[in-house]
Amino acid sequence: MMRFDQAIHDTVDDLVADLRALPPGFAESAMTRGRRIRRTRRLATTAGALAAVLAVLLPAVLLRTPDDRREVPGVVRSSAPMTPSPSAVAPTDLVGGWRVVAAGRVALNKDGTYVRLPAAAATVLPAPAGHHALVNIEPNGPWQLMDVNGGRPVTLNTGSFIGDIRWSPTGDRAVSAFLIKDSGDFGFAIVDSSGMTSYHQVDHTRYDCSQCSFSFTRDGREVVLALADRSLGEAGDLVSALQFFDAKTAAPTRTIPAKAWTPTSPYAFSPDGRYLISAADAPMGRTVRVDLTTGATEPFPYEAVWVTDNDLLANEGLDILTLRKDGTRSSRTTLETIPDAGVPIIFGPGR
Repeated sequence: MMRFDQAIHDTVDDLVADLRALPPGFAESAMTRGRRIRRTRRLATTAGALAAVLAVLLPAVLLRTPDDRREVPGVVRSSAPMTPSPSAVAPTDLVGGWRVVAAGRVALNKDGTYVRLPAAAATVLPAPAGHHALVNIEPNGPWQLMDVNGGRPVTLNTGSFIGDIRWSPTGDRAVSAFLIKDSGDFGFAIVDSSGMTSYHQVDHTRYDCSQCSFSFTRDGREVVLALADRSLGEAGDLVSALQFFDAKTAAPTRTIPAKAWTPTSPYAFSPDGRYLISAADAPMGRTVRVDLTTGATEPFPYEAVWVTDNDLLANEGLDILTLRKDGTRSSRTTLETIPDAGVPIIFGPGR
């Protein structure tokens, strides 16, 4: 009886060591099946039972990738680097040489393949460049900064953060609004790639906001905030203008009278700085192209990022769309080379 049990364990251990990781819970179910066989058959049938176990386990072992590991809720695995999937090759045919740097819970690694990010996380925000990601394990818990190439994540002190956290164009910084309740201090906080945070105070009375989220501009030199329009009262939730600040000093730099919310990506700004793709304040859910020289807005069919002054990238589900500056579509590509690709899709230079 004990010989059979030991044989089962030795066989499974050898398979795990020599081949690849088993899917969560699969080994346990196979062991349970082995014990049922053991209780009902004699020791003489051991060889046949072992062959049956191998026949069940071997195809699954060969087909699974090393990243199919059990994730423990509330825990980020950081004892060993994440392993890229060797079959996941980044698309290279996007306009301007750009790449899909993230698609759902997979992100671009520095060697041009993709890794899976923690499945237990409530929110994952990969950077558009630089191979970093912000991970929120619990909806109201602290954020962690991780390198998608591997390594131990850094827990950030985000207790005073409000609004969304958004990446710089190079992925070496992230910005969020902060509010210190005791003092009433308001402004934007910038987190660098080491996890260090600097705080920059803004006069909340002068620069009132209802959805208080900051974003970097395309060159990373400024951050922008959508100012509130209170003409319909506190519940109006409208925008009066876009206010820009120096990202280092918090000094106000310019005000654009555009009725659009803060963009979600620094690449929502065109390279020449003239246009911005963002969400309109009304009606909700409508995307607009903002002319930053005049503040005028016009409908745009997709939430998109600018690659050049004439070409943009957007997605429709798992389809990648190349757009002209007027919003018309010039090409459509389906994500077929990235296993487990999902949404949202993040585009970037892929540096």
